[in-house]
Amino acid sequence: MAVDNKKTIVSSHNDWDPLEECFVGTATHARFPTMDRSTHSFCFTTEKYKDIKDLEGPVDQKIIDESNEDLDKLADTLKGLGVKVRVLCLKIILRPLVHQNGTPLDIRPTPVGIYYYR
Repeated sequence: MAVDNKKTIVSSHNDWDPLEECFVGTATHARFPTMDRSTHSFCFTTEKYKDIKDLEGPVDQKIIDESNEDLDKLADTLKGLGVKVRVLCLKIILRPLVHQNGTPLDIRPTPVGIYYYR
């Protein structure tokens, strides 16, 4: 799928101009990915596969809260330097997971992101 650069929210044309605008993400709804050998090879290279194969699932809420606090501080620092900061507001909607033949398989929560200026 081609990207229409005229509709890109934030773009970069070189590496040396001052930062004018950026996105700062969120740790809300963070999860460990599905563990398989490919995930192991790029996420957990120092751990043994047998030790992390059952790690899949939500990240501990304390870690999410601390991470969001750090991201808020980063956004505040960037704003203090005159950078326009966009943050993500996540909404969770329920969407049916449908098989190719149209048979409903499951209903999964799907995050939908809306960026706004902080």
